[in-house]
Amino acid sequence: MGQYKKLIKNTLVMTIGQFSSKVLSFLLVPLYTSLLSTAEYGTYDLLVTTVTLLTPLLTLTISEGVMRFCLDEKYDPKEILTIGIVVVALGSGVLAISYPIIRHIPAISDYYVWLLLFFTSSNIHLVLTQFLKGINKVKLYATCGVISTAITLVLNIMFLVVFKLGIVGYMLAYILGHSLIIFYILIRIKITKWIINPLKISKQTIKNILKYSCPMIPNSICWWISNSSDKYMVNGLVSTAALGIYSVSYKIPNMMAIFTTIFNSAFQISAVENFGDENSKKFYGNIYQLFSSCNVLVATMLILGSKLLAKLLYQNDFFIAWKASSILIMAFMFNSLAGLLGSVYTSAKKTSMLFYSTIIAALVNILLNITLIPKIGIIGAAIATLISYVCIWIIRLVHSRKILKFKVNYVQNIVSYALMSVEIIMMLSGSYIGAICIAVTIITINIIYILKSKLINKYLKNNRN
Repeated sequence: MGQYKKLIKNTLVMTIGQFSSKVLSFLLVPLYTSLLSTAEYGTYDLLVTTVTLLTPLLTLTISEGVMRFCLDEKYDPKEILTIGIVVVALGSGVLAISYPIIRHIPAISDYYVWLLLFFTSSNIHLVLTQFLKGINKVKLYATCGVISTAITLVLNIMFLVVFKLGIVGYMLAYILGHSLIIFYILIRIKITKWIINPLKISKQTIKNILKYSCPMIPNSICWWISNSSDKYMVNGLVSTAALGIYSVSYKIPNMMAIFTTIFNSAFQISAVENFGDENSKKFYGNIYQLFSSCNVLVATMLILGSKLLAKLLYQNDFFIAWKASSILIMAFMFNSLAGLLGSVYTSAKKTSMLFYSTIIAALVNILLNITLIPKIGIIGAAIATLISYVCIWIIRLVHSRKILKFKVNYVQNIVSYALMSVEIIMMLSGSYIGAICIAVTIITINIIYILKSKLINKYLKNNRN
């Protein structure tokens, strides 16, 4: 049970670090939807979405390499961190001289300086937190998460409520939040001990980490297409106001992502250990199936309560977003499962294999967006996102098991997913009694599996002994 105990420990510690920030983004929704118009919120979301696209292109997804190579005892963490910082600095430099291009992008050019500062601060912050995980300083990682959340909360209230700075206030709050926590981390780890002269770093080390990170660029871009291209299309094919509503519809699904993102982050560390042996196959199989069942339970309950939650969270014209939210909840579930399966590739250092699943899903997403958004608006965008995530999940589930042969309960999974689809249809059509009956059935199926799980029984037996 060593691997399981370490996974549980890391998950709990990282929950402390990430839970507060994830909850913050959720709890601030009423604030944003009451102070910002749908068009303003759409513009803000477009800025963040653009940074998400630029990050893998300009940083070469180096943060992923920083964590993975710091976990490998063959490499010097000092060299790895230095490489990460230098790559982000170079990427920021490229963005800084790209203004002649960016100024032609509507809704973004007016906020170019804020875009640059947000890109730089968020990516340095990301490299440093990935480094903390890589050198197993997960407690410091958790502490930084709590402090960062508190700072960002105070700054949001100050700039949005007190000074009423609108979009600029929102961006400024997060830029300062990232910057202050960067300085805190640098002081805590005594950065002078970890940063070395880049010219003294082994060329082979640079080559190896880039060989790992660079193939993840197209994968990240394709994820961006699946995650975010629909926002640009909603903005272009419908309106910026519709984009604001659609952006808000992601907030309820993000409730589920709070837990799954934290777990996947902790699982990345545990997955590397003894990868490929019989114990790791059992470990993957047990974790995957439990993770799937837990995702189904949470998603089912969120879909059932999506309209009620929208009444509590979405102010004014944003309420209609609940319809897209119910579809996106299921989409996020498949996104989480695909993310867990992706750890097979990162553990095996076969990151290039991630690309194929995401490129297919991205193409599916674009085609469906073009077809559905003009006809049914944001609901079409949500459906396109769901189908694209299902594609990624199917491809990775089939292919990853060629690398690591772990067991999957296909019957239970498929039945659960089919019933969830029916639940969504009933919610959207107003058949709430039917939706409740379906939800109870799904919950019963998955709770029975969890209670009968060999892993749970083994864990309880060990604790009794």
